[in-house]
Amino acid sequence: MRFGILVLLVLAACAPVDSGGQLKSLKPERSLEQKSLKAIPSAPAGVHQEPVTVTGTGIQKSAPFHLEAGTYLVTWTATPSNAQGCYHGASLQSTNPDTPIFELLANELLDSGAPKSGQTFIYNLDAGDYYVDASSGCAWSFTFTQQ
Repeated sequence: MRFGILVLLVLAACAPVDSGGQLKSLKPERSLEQKSLKAIPSAPAGVHQEPVTVTGTGIQKSAPFHLEAGTYLVTWTATPSNAQGCYHGASLQSTNPDTPIFELLANELLDSGAPKSGQTFIYNLDAGDYYVDASSGCAWSFTFTQQ
């Protein structure tokens, strides 16, 4: 019984009181979970890249274009200029010589006059200016769509 009285005395001694010696009203605290959710800042909205399409014919380097940082789905098409077909190869390269990038985009042999298409992904690309370096005997296009 003495232990119970001691516990009550300790609890009473810890209770908040105002300057007049009266017990203060205790308001319920928000739970830790609510505090944590409120304390986490929302993630900043990233810059979303609109799809970029680059087209050309044959062996050439495209004009430079800008891509924001992120992962991209790259879809391509190649159309031979004759019934024998063509080779279609290309890579994505950076215009910045201090940060060389070489991402293979296509490496295909088209053995007829029929168009062909394909796709690949580029992961964790840094924001920057790039160009398509094509070694192709076809008319071609590449579309970069941020994921």
